[in-house]
Amino acid sequence: MTYFAKYRAPAIGFDTIAGRNEGLRRIVLAAGQLGAGEGGPLHLHHGEEILHILSGEVEVIVGYEIRRCLAGDVVIIPTDTPHRFTTITQTTMEVVAELDAGQIFPVLEADGTTRLVEVYRADMPWSRKPPLGFDWTSDEEMNEILGRPGRVGERGRILDLFDRGYAYERVHDLGPARRLLTEALDAASTAGMPQVVRSSRSLLGIVAHKADRLDEARAHLDAALTLALDAGDRTDEAYCRQELGFLLLDKENPELAMGEFHAALALAPGAVIVNLAGNGLNGMGVALLQLGRAAEAVPFLLAALAIRAEIEDLEQQHVDLVHLAAAALALGNPSIAARIVRFLNGHPDTAGGMYGQDRRTLQAVLDATADVDADPAASFDEARQLTAEISAASHPVIPR
Repeated sequence: MTYFAKYRAPAIGFDTIAGRNEGLRRIVLAAGQLGAGEGGPLHLHHGEEILHILSGEVEVIVGYEIRRCLAGDVVIIPTDTPHRFTTITQTTMEVVAELDAGQIFPVLEADGTTRLVEVYRADMPWSRKPPLGFDWTSDEEMNEILGRPGRVGERGRILDLFDRGYAYERVHDLGPARRLLTEALDAASTAGMPQVVRSSRSLLGIVAHKADRLDEARAHLDAALTLALDAGDRTDEAYCRQELGFLLLDKENPELAMGEFHAALALAPGAVIVNLAGNGLNGMGVALLQLGRAAEAVPFLLAALAIRAEIEDLEQQHVDLVHLAAAALALGNPSIAARIVRFLNGHPDTAGGMYGQDRRTLQAVLDATADVDADPAASFDEARQLTAEISAASHPVIPR
């Protein structure tokens, strides 16, 4: 046995560089080269995996996230996380995975249910050996499994379009999101899939809002709300009302916006989605700020910030802190406002969740505090701690 091996240039398909035959018991390193349009259906492993893109371009879905990855990008895949990739151009990549992690596919049964099926393949270095009483999975069996993955036919294609569009919206890649969701909406309308129609309308409204196409956003959200009300879907209704509220804030109509946020907050407990309440509370706070009622806005914004901190959502904390800084400025504490917005302005990686009015507020506070002598907060934790002083300012002690 030797402790050294030569790195071989990736061949067509995947080749094991170091694994069980080299004496490893827990991990394997493989490398491969794939042509454009290659990949595989959704699958998972009972072990961790890392992809390292060496060249080319590949679309990767991990859980609910989607990325177009280029040379140098690394993809981290936790245990039991559904994932797949499709190459856009000829691509070479390395894979580091756990040995015996298994190769599991979701398969659609005749009754419409989905079950997980594990395959046992000697040509998959992370595959497990078949248990007692089972054989290696044959090529014919593999073709049958891969020919009927968890989503099949036209309905499966539509759901795939929607999922990919939603994944792009979540990472604020608006061009692909708009294209895929529009395709999903058109196809779902023809195929009679009302839930996909509602959800596609709602997400297209969000995509248009992020791109500052406010009239287009309003048309989609109004249509989505009507469909949600007709279907009695309170969760979809809550999301539509929340997004309509944010749209009305961008159009500087805080009174109407507050009505939508009141309705969303009333629906939030039934929807059992914590961040829906956070968004409603944020919207109420921003509306009160637009109405010049900064002291009243602070408790709403702090409650929203507490929810985002609990669920570790940095993008939404970024938004909450923008408006808390605006409240600090309005309440006569420009130093705190300056420290918060200067920190946020240095973190564009968490700014993707901002709408137009959020960006305008951030810039307005930056401009108003340009001459303030104050260092930026060092972290999100410190920025959150600074908001305690805003809370005190909004609730002055009344002498007895």
